[in-house]
Amino acid sequence: VPVIVTVNPLPPVPVITADGPTTFCDGEDVTLTTGTASTYLWSDGSGRAGILITESGIFTVIVADPSGCQSASSAPVQVVVNPLPVVTITSGSEPMCSNDTRTLSGSPAGGTFIITDGPGVISGNVLSATGPGIIELIYNYSNVCSNADVQNIIVYETPLANAGPDQELTFVYEVQMNAELSVSETGEWSVVSGSGSITDPHSPSTMVTKLGIGENIFLWKVSNDFCEASAEARITVNDLFVPSVITPNGDGLNDYFKIAENIGNVELIIINRWGNEEYRNRNYLNDWEGLNNRGEKLPNDTYFYILIFENDTVKKG
Repeated sequence: VPVIVTVNPLPPVPVITADGPTTFCDGEDVTLTTGTASTYLWSDGSGRAGILITESGIFTVIVADPSGCQSASSAPVQVVVNPLPVVTITSGSEPMCSNDTRTLSGSPAGGTFIITDGPGVISGNVLSATGPGIIELIYNYSNVCSNADVQNIIVYETPLANAGPDQELTFVYEVQMNAELSVSETGEWSVVSGSGSITDPHSPSTMVTKLGIGENIFLWKVSNDFCEASAEARITVNDLFVPSVITPNGDGLNDYFKIAENIGNVELIIINRWGNEEYRNRNYLNDWEGLNNRGEKLPNDTYFYILIFENDTVKKG
């Protein structure tokens, strides 16, 4: 009995087709497919018509026809998955004050900073806070692949420091300060230069005593929970001008014993060289013209004065 032997041809060698680039970055993928066949055998063991690739490797496929004949292996297709760069903002996320600046840095160097939300602006790599709130910051870096790091920075309101007006005094060595302080802030006085004894360093309206002649500078520093600001107040103390010579001859020049103006109630006593009182005025108004208590002209001579001020300060000469 004759036997009929049928020899079927092998299926054509399959060709792998990719639906996109076979070199890409981690997190992306490519699908490999081949022509229609009855069965498929991919090098990764898959039996589907197409395979989704997310990792690097070399891939081939063998197909079979309905009679079970298998093709030769396809040409290999290499898939390269590049890792993403490790990107980190290295300049820190510490809180800022609303008038602060910060130099930003990231790793790897060479990326770009972007503010996606919040009170801030970036110039180059310098971040400037423009008000209270939360700054949302992104650092983008690209080489073969791209990646980013995200950071939030809290911005607190910077307090406003007002140390009050500068003051000028004459022969007065104490004064009340006039700074401002809100209920949510604390304040503190300190001496920058000159001299002065601060009664209550934490009070905006404290008294300052023992001021020195000349310029005395005080610093008023205020702070809230995180931020601080400061301002200066200058207290200038002028010494009392007292003339050493008067010439009461009616020529309009040096006719009166004139001391500084606006120093309050002053008592003047004039004593001769033997210690006898010649003149006294308990409310002196810069009008003594060399007369004694009886209204008589005193002879040319050297006399001694005593000035007694409202604060019990005494000046002699």
